[in-house]
Amino acid sequence: MASDSNLDFEKQLKEVIPLVKKIASNYLNSGVTMEELMQEGTLGVYEAFQRFDPQKKVKFSTYAVFWIKKYILKFIGAKKNDEKLNEALTFEKNVFSKAISSKSDITDNKKIIFTENIPIQEREVLELLFNEEKTLKEISKILGISREKVRQIKEKGLRRLRMKKKTEK
Repeated sequence: MASDSNLDFEKQLKEVIPLVKKIASNYLNSGVTMEELMQEGTLGVYEAFQRFDPQKKVKFSTYAVFWIKKYILKFIGAKKNDEKLNEALTFEKNVFSKAISSKSDITDNKKIIFTENIPIQEREVLELLFNEEKTLKEISKILGISREKVRQIKEKGLRRLRMKKKTEK
């Protein structure tokens, strides 16, 4: 048997679904599907329902607008950040592969083996990053250094590989 709270929420949700659709349709050009926007908007309605105080003499729909928009915008932002991160990682792997293509051997299992003289720490970071596909955070734990230091070492190693590639031309 459903509780009164669930019935109240369902009633409120039915009343504001057109509002969720209207708000969601404003964000259709953000690269997110209407279904995803509606789901996030519905989560916003639920949050509004949890926080709503009828004693304040404000209509629920007016109060819910803030939470609907907040959840939708948060989702869009997270999705764009994920896409940017994936693009950046793909770009780094491509640059890395091009930079070392003439100075490395590829083994049967497609792992990169460095044959050039680069410092051990840079080699370790690059091998963990690209061969074992570890994150910067995981590498920092393995090497016992900060994530920022791992990022700096990675950048230095990639810069060194790019410079060696340019001098060979």
